[in-house]
Amino acid sequence: MTEERALVPVRNEMTLKETMTLGETLATSGFFSDTKSAAQAVVKILAGKELGFGPIASMTGINIIKNQVAVGGNLMAAAVKGDPRYDYRVVKLSDECCELAFYGGGTELGRSMFTLQDAERAEIGRMVAPGASRNMLTRFPRNMLFNRAMSNGVRWYCPDAFNGNAVYTPEELGAEVDDDGHVIEAEYTTTPTPVVTTESDGNGSNSVHWIDKVDKHGKPIRPQFWAWAGQTMSLKNEQVYEALGIEHIHDFTGSMQDAKTKIEEWVSTQTKEGEAQQAAEDPHS
Repeated sequence: MTEERALVPVRNEMTLKETMTLGETLATSGFFSDTKSAAQAVVKILAGKELGFGPIASMTGINIIKNQVAVGGNLMAAAVKGDPRYDYRVVKLSDECCELAFYGGGTELGRSMFTLQDAERAEIGRMVAPGASRNMLTRFPRNMLFNRAMSNGVRWYCPDAFNGNAVYTPEELGAEVDDDGHVIEAEYTTTPTPVVTTESDGNGSNSVHWIDKVDKHGKPIRPQFWAWAGQTMSLKNEQVYEALGIEHIHDFTGSMQDAKTKIEEWVSTQTKEGEAQQAAEDPHS
């Protein structure tokens, strides 16, 4: 007679006490070298839970960098694939470019492309880590380009896959990562070092550019600006540069508010020109 074993369902909901106990266990296990205390483990678990990830996935793929939640590109991809509403397909992946197509309900919502030129303009992968001899662009170009194309695509086409939370990859926030997208244990700084400022500050000839600063709350301005451009204005990086008449964000000499105003004016002009062209092509519309 065969004895059947019943599967015991695993509870996804944990009390705060259970979460703290689990955080202590994971932090002291020695398997997560970037987590130094139980409190850090608990924060990772709670942040991951809010984004829909389990404890172990959160410990390996969630990082808190400069007061922002950073999610590895592999976790973002898994979240999109795991959401019944969305999907993505790799259109192109090379050392120079990554293009992803995003789908909702079987219909293509749009594409996210990130190129080596985009990375160089945004200075992604040029963050300085002690002892690091090569930057991420040199070592893992396809991984980095995929991560950035994925994070942009998630913000543009399926932000509700993360319950409406804005998500960034670790390298967007200045971290050095390995070929699997995991943050390397080190102290990370940028050149120049960010200093506190506000949106209305100008950019003097001898001052740090506003894109490299942090706001009055201590949060880095760079990801906030690019999230505004991508999510609020629905623009790609190259469109931002075209709107500002520059080839690199550091070439813009005005403040961030000046940049936003100029971009909004450019979008308004483009919209009006598009409407005028459509009216001319179809006078009976």
